[in-house]
Amino acid sequence: MIPRHVAQREAQRRAPSVRGVVAILALTLPLADVAAQQPATASLGGIIVEAGSGRPLGGASVTILGVAGGETTDAEGRFLLFDVPSGRQRLLISYRGHELPARVIELEPGRHTAVRISLALPATLEPREEDVVALPPLDVDVEGSRPPGKLRPFYRRRDAGRGAFITHAEILERDPRQMSDMLREVPGVRVSGSSSFGPGIRTARGCGFQMFIDGLPAPGFRLDDMPPQDIAGIEIYIGASQTPVEFRRAGECGALVIWTRDPADPT
Repeated sequence: MIPRHVAQREAQRRAPSVRGVVAILALTLPLADVAAQQPATASLGGIIVEAGSGRPLGGASVTILGVAGGETTDAEGRFLLFDVPSGRQRLLISYRGHELPARVIELEPGRHTAVRISLALPATLEPREEDVVALPPLDVDVEGSRPPGKLRPFYRRRDAGRGAFITHAEILERDPRQMSDMLREVPGVRVSGSSSFGPGIRTARGCGFQMFIDGLPAPGFRLDDMPPQDIAGIEIYIGASQTPVEFRRAGECGALVIWTRDPADPT
């Protein structure tokens, strides 16, 4: 018969430590629970113009309250922000050193939101000669309505016959479940599979597209993150020789250019 004190000592030796149990539980936590702890983000883009005149405000600083970094609008007043926390955010805008009233924006997780912001400038910020942006001559279509300003180059390039183009009317007609479905019938484009990163969109040769939103580079953007009804048009270029110079990047074999609808655009 084993002495009682020997049996107790043996049982203590074989019992797992509290630290060991915690380690085992940590290793067996579902990966979904860990992923759920990651903050949901969104992207935000749009145009800032002067109220009344509609003059684009280039050089305006755009930031999200409490979020590091920001963006400066280009000559056409456009900006693009990535990895912005979703939910209700305060958009801070400054122009020529003056802080302008903040705007509250509601951002949906995993989605791109497009906005058009009209700002009433104080009298001290009246346009200066160096602030005036020289725009290219307007194309007048006497046979139909003139497209929105930012889409004029879109239709000009489509008329030139280079690349493939998808219009907002075509998107509404097909009513796709997700935007990648619109690319499945485009010659030279391969949409394969689906994963947590979305469908793979590549050329038939297996080369990736350089992504643009409203003419600005958007590396890593997923097309299906944007609701189809928010897209005004898409340009698809395969190969460097077909891609316009403004969308051509070294080492890239094509470009996917997405144009968003402004809130003021007709349905």
